[in-house]
Amino acid sequence: LFRSAERRFIAHETTVEKLACLMQDNPNGLLTIRDEVSGLLAMLDRDEKATDRAFYLQMFNGNQSYSYDRITRESVNIPHCVGSILGGIQPAVLKPYLMAGKGKSEDGLLQRIQLIVYPDAVISTGVDESPDLQAKARLTEIFKYFANLPETADGETPQTVSFTYEAQQIFYEWESENAGKARAEQNPAMDAHLSKYPALIASLALIIHLADNREITPVNELSLLKAIELTKYLETHARRIYGLVFKTDKPARALADNLHKLNNPFTASDFKNKGWAGLATKETRTEALAVLVARGYIAKVNKTVKNSNRSIAVYYKNVLLEEESKYRNNPTPSPPHPPLGRS
Repeated sequence: LFRSAERRFIAHETTVEKLACLMQDNPNGLLTIRDEVSGLLAMLDRDEKATDRAFYLQMFNGNQSYSYDRITRESVNIPHCVGSILGGIQPAVLKPYLMAGKGKSEDGLLQRIQLIVYPDAVISTGVDESPDLQAKARLTEIFKYFANLPETADGETPQTVSFTYEAQQIFYEWESENAGKARAEQNPAMDAHLSKYPALIASLALIIHLADNREITPVNELSLLKAIELTKYLETHARRIYGLVFKTDKPARALADNLHKLNNPFTASDFKNKGWAGLATKETRTEALAVLVARGYIAKVNKTVKNSNRSIAVYYKNVLLEEESKYRNNPTPSPPHPPLGRS
């Protein structure tokens, strides 16, 4: 008897063995949905699940083969082990897994979850809006396109796509800057996270390029720049998440304590030569600005310089900070609520 292939896109609660069988029939990969990722992390942290953990590590890489043989099961061989995970987890539950030396955390499993975000709590405003049917239709068409990607003329599987020459030069420049940022990190977990960003950037740029153009051609500069901007957003969330257990906010605190001395708006060069403790290097100033943006102290806006094609980052202070500064100078009124969320 021949086993018929089952085309799948999503898997829910499943064992590694069954997931591997499904991947054998679905070489483009599967999305595993876990309502609570904590259960998956707890399972992978057990010593007897070392093999399962290795499977997930290869699944995140997406470019390695995987095979296993069991006496009681049919042998499974996956040329390209590709998979993603979608789910949620509470910060308090995630915190122990972020700590250095916790279980197998040093193998980089958590750093491979690069689309992780830590949004603020959403308070319902009671607004009732009709769904955007046009947006839904466009998204459905994108999903259909990805589900039925055309083969190359020679039937190459998987297909290889490169950057255009111009995009490749941008990527080299960004990669060099990212490597320097990773080396300057005090938090080893964040260092490891940033070190995996080149692969993330390339993946996002390719996805954006295919979604925008619907043709398998070299990835252009616009798609790459969109991916870089999206990664900047993801980095702010990563810093917030790793900040749960590793406090590298001394530069940020130094800048926060001196914000009232700066104009609104201000630029990074405005406090370059102030001599403020903890902000002596470009790296610490960049880190401080990123943390304060992520925590809501300031907002970053890129403005084009007059008579030039370049832009400069301008930072606007939270209006509550301005109120706090007024109270500091005139303590008669009641003080405002703290402008910052988490420390």
